[in-house]
Amino acid sequence: INIHLQNDLRKCNHCEKIFNNELSLRNHMKWINNFKYICPYCKSNFKNNDNLRYHIWIVHLRFR
Repeated sequence: INIHLQNDLRKCNHCEKIFNNELSLRNHMKWINNFKYICPYCKSNFKNNDNLRYHIWIVHLRFR
C-alpha cells in the first residue's frame, strides 16, 4: 500500500470496516445509523428488533 493511501484510511467504530477516505466513512455512518439493533454475536446491524431476533436464531442459535 502506498504511504499516502495508508494515511487516508479511516475505520468505522461500529463495525471495524476500513474506508479510503473521510467522505466514504461519513456516508457509511449515515447508513449505519439507520440500523439501531446490533447483534451481540457478530455486530451485524438491523432496523428492527424482529429482524435481529430472526438473525440470531437462524445464524447463531439454530444448530447449537
